[in-house]
Amino acid sequence: MKLQIFILILLVSCNAMNDNGYEKDNGTNETINDKFYQPIMVGPNIISKSYFEGHASITPAGDEIYFTVYTNDHSYSTIVYSKYVNNSWQEPEVVSFSGFYSDGSPTLSPDGKKLFFSSNRPVGNSMKLNSSNDIWYSQRKGDGWASPVRLPESINSSFNEFSPSVDRQGNLYFCSNRPDGFGDMDVYYSKFNNSDYSEPILLDSTINSQYHEGNVGVSPNGKLLFLMIQHKPGDFGFDDIHYSYKKDGKWASVKNV
Repeated sequence: MKLQIFILILLVSCNAMNDNGYEKDNGTNETINDKFYQPIMVGPNIISKSYFEGHASITPAGDEIYFTVYTNDHSYSTIVYSKYVNNSWQEPEVVSFSGFYSDGSPTLSPDGKKLFFSSNRPVGNSMKLNSSNDIWYSQRKGDGWASPVRLPESINSSFNEFSPSVDRQGNLYFCSNRPDGFGDMDVYYSKFNNSDYSEPILLDSTINSQYHEGNVGVSPNGKLLFLMIQHKPGDFGFDDIHYSYKKDGKWASVKNV
C-alpha cells in the first residue's frame, strides 16, 4: 500500500474559541465537531509520487513543506523539503542535516524556527547507529538549518521515541513504545519550562488504548490533538485519523474525524 500526502483543511482557527472552549473558525460558528473539508493531495507528481511519503509539516506562511520519504519496507527514511514558488511546489530536496541516517517524523514549531524529528543517528561521540529512535531538533539558521541537537535524557529513552509535536509554549507531545503504555505505541506529554522539559507523562485512556496510537500532532495553542490509531474496531480503515480537544485542562475522548 502506498502512502501519499494529503492536506485536510479544517474549519478551525487556533486563535479562536467558542463559549464551550472548542476550536471554531473565525468566520463561522462551526466547531471541529461540525465539519471537515475533503482532503486534497499535495503536489501530485512533485510532492506525492510513487514512493512512500508522509509526516508532513508546513511553515506558518505556507511556503515550505517538510516531509519524510521512506523505502518500501520502511527500514530507512529521509527528510526532504519543497518550496512553494509561483503557485507551484518545487522539486523536493534533502534537508541539509538528513540523508546520512534514518530520519523521520519532521515537525516545525509554530513559529517555524525549529524543526523536530526522530532519528537513529549516533548519540554523543559514538560512531554506531543508535539502537532506538530518539527525538532531535534543528534551529533555523538563515536559509538553512543548524546541526541537530538531541533532546535530553528526560525525553529520550532506550525505547523508540517518534512523532514529536510542540505547541507555542514549547510543550512536547510524542509517541513511544515504552513498556508502561497501554499498547505497543502510545502518546506522551512533556511540559516545557525555563528551557527544560519535564519528565514525560503518559496520556490517559481518553487518548491512549490497547491499540497503536501514533503520528501525534498538537495545535499551536495546545487545545487540539490529532493522532493516528491502527486496528481500532469500528474505524473506516487500517490507519484512521482521530482528534481530541482540551476543555478545562483535560483531553476529551478521541473521535474519528
